[in-house]
Amino acid sequence: GLVADVGTLQRLPLIVGNNSEVRRLCFTGETFGAQLALKLGLVSHVAESKESMLAYAMDLATTISQKSPLVLAGIKKMLNLATHDGVQEGLNRVASFNASMLSTNDVMESMAARAERRSAVYSRL
Repeated sequence: GLVADVGTLQRLPLIVGNNSEVRRLCFTGETFGAQLALKLGLVSHVAESKESMLAYAMDLATTISQKSPLVLAGIKKMLNLATHDGVQEGLNRVASFNASMLSTNDVMESMAARAERRSAVYSRL
C-alpha cells in the first residue's frame, strides 16, 4: 500500500483535534458513517433524508448568497491560510484585507442597508 497523500495526514489532525482517534482511523483504514464524521468535525450537518439534506443545502446556499461576494472570498482566503499562519500573522493579514475593503461598494451597501433596515444587495464578482 501507500501512505495517504493529497494532504489527508496533514489536515486530519488539525480538523479532528483528537490525535488518538486520528491515529486509530489512519492505522486501521476504518470506514465510518455520517454520525462519526459529524462527531469528528469532518461535516457540519447530517440530514435524515435526501429531501431534508437538499432543503438544508438550499437554505444554507441562500443565506450565503446574500452576503458580500468580496467578503466571502476574503473569509475563504483567510480560513485557508489560517492553518499556516500564526495568530499575529493572521490578524495582520485580516487587517490588510479589511483596509482594502473600505473603498469597495460592498462596504457602502452594507452600511446603507443597515441604516435603512433592509437587506443588502451586492454586485456579483
